Amino acid sequence: MSPVGWTAMARAAERTAPTMNAQGIANTLNALSKVEAAAGAVSPAGLAAMARAAERTAPTIHAQGVDNTLAAIADLLKAWADLRFWLRSTSRLSRKYSPRR
Repeated sequence: MSPVGWTAMARAAERTAPTMNAQGIANTLNALSKVEAAAGAVSPAGLAAMARAAERTAPTIHAQGVDNTLAAIADLLKAWADLRFWLRSTSRLSRKYSPRR
């Protein structure tokens, strides 16, 4: 999928999070956490929307849903942190090795 496609999917998840049930939130977070490109497409607002939806559905979620949701959030946050680190590193390298003008 192209970066535009990942961004569109992340925005769709953000837009639909307020109406998702517990399983939908767990599945969406899990899917986003599995692909680095998807994790990079999730905005802070999107992550916040899904976190609010997870909080909203917490009273009705079953044990495996809790596990799946928390694991997916952890994976997504790690992927997000890894992506930010990589972007900072490549930015520093490109400045270091780019020809002076």
